[in-house]
Amino acid sequence: MKTSQNMTETIRLLVVDPSAEKADNLVNVFRGAGYTMRVCHIDDQTSLDSSLAEKKMWDLLIISELPETLPLPLLLETIEHQSLDLPIIIVADYQKPSDRLQYLRMGIRAVVPSENMEMLLLFAGREVGHLQTRRNYRRMSVALSESEKQRRLLLDDQVDAVVYVSEGEVRYANSAFLQMIGKNDLENVLGHRFTEWVDSSQKESLSDQIDEIEKTGRAHSTSDALLLEGDNTVSVSMEISPTSYEGHFVLSLLVRGSSISQDKNEIALTEDGETGEETVVCPRETLLNQLDINIQRAVDGRGRSSLIYMAMNDQEQIVKSADKDLFQTLLSDVGKVIKNIADKHALLAGFGNGNFALLSDGNEEKVIQKLGSDIQAALSAETFSLNETPLSLVFSMGAVILCDNSCDAKTLVVRARNASIHAGRTGNKQVAFHQSRKVNVAGSVEKHLVMMVKQALQKNQLTPIFQPVISMKDNLSQWYDVQFKMQDARGREHNSTSFQTRLDRMPFWLCVDQWLLKSVCHLLREKRKDNKDTRLMLHLGGCQLQAKNFLSDTELQVKKQGLLPEVFAIVISEQNLSLQGEDAVSFFKEVRSSGMKIGISGFGCSVDPMEMVKKVNPDFVIIDPSFTDDLVNEKQGIKLKTIITALLEKQKQIMVTQVDTTQAMASLWAQGVDLISGNFIQDPAMTMDYDFDDNT
Repeated sequence: MKTSQNMTETIRLLVVDPSAEKADNLVNVFRGAGYTMRVCHIDDQTSLDSSLAEKKMWDLLIISELPETLPLPLLLETIEHQSLDLPIIIVADYQKPSDRLQYLRMGIRAVVPSENMEMLLLFAGREVGHLQTRRNYRRMSVALSESEKQRRLLLDDQVDAVVYVSEGEVRYANSAFLQMIGKNDLENVLGHRFTEWVDSSQKESLSDQIDEIEKTGRAHSTSDALLLEGDNTVSVSMEISPTSYEGHFVLSLLVRGSSISQDKNEIALTEDGETGEETVVCPRETLLNQLDINIQRAVDGRGRSSLIYMAMNDQEQIVKSADKDLFQTLLSDVGKVIKNIADKHALLAGFGNGNFALLSDGNEEKVIQKLGSDIQAALSAETFSLNETPLSLVFSMGAVILCDNSCDAKTLVVRARNASIHAGRTGNKQVAFHQSRKVNVAGSVEKHLVMMVKQALQKNQLTPIFQPVISMKDNLSQWYDVQFKMQDARGREHNSTSFQTRLDRMPFWLCVDQWLLKSVCHLLREKRKDNKDTRLMLHLGGCQLQAKNFLSDTELQVKKQGLLPEVFAIVISEQNLSLQGEDAVSFFKEVRSSGMKIGISGFGCSVDPMEMVKKVNPDFVIIDPSFTDDLVNEKQGIKLKTIITALLEKQKQIMVTQVDTTQAMASLWAQGVDLISGNFIQDPAMTMDYDFDDNT
């Protein structure tokens, strides 16, 4: 699961428990760790069947308590009959090791004690990671077997139209396809749905067929279609097969209407890619291609090898002291020495500025260490010169051994290079090996963030920023979504949206909220002197739900600045509201009685989002930004669109953030969304200067 803003990798989770409240508490464990969630609550056989029938695949099933009508054998049998690769974790307390063993024998991946949520996160992260690996392997194993056929096809038959499609959208198209649909530039088709150029009578059926092929990873399929060719339609046949493009799984569509090759290994190249005298240093691309093959061999268990990265020490001084031709001659001499020591099948390539990479059959540390020592000794024994000046060359060496969990070639090169940098810093003339860092990511990241925010607060390095909220209906109020940016010790700026959800339940966040309120009240007072109905949405931390004096202090601060309470909307995240329960209801009653508006942010990720709306009765509902793409796409987010309909019936103002295109804005307007914000309208700014009148 990847990390970015919080965790950009969305986990699709099934939670089995008779109680929706207990299921929501389990979901909040993941949301508290920063994950974006899509959740379905399973409380009987019917809900299980309907969830498994959805088109999108689920990542994990967690059982906290089994309903009486859904015993474990029946649940496992239902999943097995559908041949689903769905890891299952049970949260249960067991008295004897044999109890846990019994679960494992039934196919359960892990049994976690009910009080140990950190263990649950650990096991869940591991299982989802393994699931993604299995999915990628199944897809790429098919794609790899087809890729060579596709490349030969493109070389031998360029007259046929070829287009690469992923999730229904065009990722690449050759000139023959562009000519077929009457387009001159590839940029005019990239990102568009392929079915835009299909006759309307076949759009839906062909789209469903392509989605099904992509989902199942079927090796080969054919289809007939009517393709739009200007104002006319032409009957075409398509061969659809999986392949890879820029490291991603795509479908290759060979569209039909009614040998000259050159082996790169036979071309002698110098390090910078120019043709020159024959040398033992092969082109970089040749080594990377062979590294890809060696990775696949290691993953398949058909042999391991190693990549050694050699960085020339003091290379900057050496490069400055010689012209390009002399330096290339030196590199050629160095390459000959290295290649003479390495085994005859090893590949040596230049990686710029006097650095080399060696792909060797050695697969044990002691063998690689000996090879590195022999190369260092041979280089020391050899007499090199530059501008008739004797030169002693030393290389820092780093290595990575290929194994069954090796990743892509470029990542392995980076790892080997980093290991060589480590060897250079420590002055170690031996080969340094890449070591995977094992850290408590959640714990270390949170401690670091807390320290950064506290330090920025003390040094006055927090700055409020405002993003305009655009009304899609006739609303004359000019709302701004209030965030803040933090400058760290190295001068880098971080938006509060990237870390607030992970920290705002901690007691120290009270000080952050107090600082924010004080800062924006003064700015809002000055802004409202322009006779504009400017209003602010304040995102407060979950710690406020149990704070005793914050609301009274807020009212005093608002009155002190001569502001009306209704110009503020107090916004709390859905996650914090579901965690606090009755405290949240009491808090918002006080907010309502003070005259301020109420909002829920991050809406839609809980087990039953509408339940919180009933309890709190908010004025604004801000949809979680992870849903924005789903709302724009007609085939995605069906469940959430149903919730939006229910919100509209209750006359709630719905807001969608991170809207990036006018196309998305039009789609949201059609669905009845009230408010939107996004960087294409205006980036968050330090001033409230957006021209709302120009947007009407």
